[in-house]
Amino acid sequence: MIYIIISSILVFIILVVLILSFIIYRKAFYNDRKNKPKAFQPISKPDYLPFMDQMVALLNVAKSLEYKYVYIKSFDKKKLAAKLYLHDSSCPFVIEVHGYKGSGVRDFSGGLTEFYNMGYNVLLIDHRGHGESDGRTITFGAKESKDVYSWIEYLNKNFNEPEIILYGISMGGNTVLNVSKMDLTKNVLAIIADCPYSTPKDIVYTETKKLGFNLSLAKPFINLAALLFAHFSLNSANAVEAVKESKVPILLIHGKADLLVPYQMSEKIYDSNREKIELLLVEGAPHGLSYILDRDLVISTINEFIAKAKGSKDNS
Repeated sequence: MIYIIISSILVFIILVVLILSFIIYRKAFYNDRKNKPKAFQPISKPDYLPFMDQMVALLNVAKSLEYKYVYIKSFDKKKLAAKLYLHDSSCPFVIEVHGYKGSGVRDFSGGLTEFYNMGYNVLLIDHRGHGESDGRTITFGAKESKDVYSWIEYLNKNFNEPEIILYGISMGGNTVLNVSKMDLTKNVLAIIADCPYSTPKDIVYTETKKLGFNLSLAKPFINLAALLFAHFSLNSANAVEAVKESKVPILLIHGKADLLVPYQMSEKIYDSNREKIELLLVEGAPHGLSYILDRDLVISTINEFIAKAKGSKDNS
């Protein structure tokens, strides 16, 4: 009889652990496609409200740009989608990589317009689990970085290895930084990461503490949710370690008033490979709004960075 009681208790505990882990998965690692963001609707968080008119204006300009959808298959056979803004096949490309539960046009309305007006072709991707791409699960850069590598292969195959710059924001920033350690072709000139987090573990744990949960109690359930249901480890997609292997120059941009991803995470990434990385900190800028707060500084820094990256390639 005692064995039945003990077995019943163990089964109950396991069920509770699995249920709690699944709830965390649905909250943190699952994107309900019914609630996907409207592409041309700006974020209305309190720290964004002073910039609302500028964001709306940028989105209205982005609406006027012509594009077509292109598609590839991911390494795990998911259909991935991207908007292609094409000037001419001979022009260089920027692959722009949006943030967590975001949309490419919304997150990159400024960056899209700037690069397009400078004569770049822009490939604005939809992450897996976002937009027109397949999937529901978000892996905070672990699988998304492999997807970006596949988009590089797509451009190399279809446009004869054009010059390519990777540009990511927030989760997209972490994603492109994790591409930096991969075996990149020489036509990938540089990587720009705006407000990236250092690791999935760092950002998920940071947000858990902000919500008032006991992190020590929550950690096992968060880790289990990632492993069992999202099929990745929170220790993966480590941008701090990835950039140590980078063979291309990297520019980090981060607002010092970022309440979502602390700018110290970019400092930590920067410190791991100062030979390859430049860091721009923008005073007073909330998460992802460095461009809107100080456009001239951000654009001049990006242009100088790209010019140096091209110059180093020419001299190599």
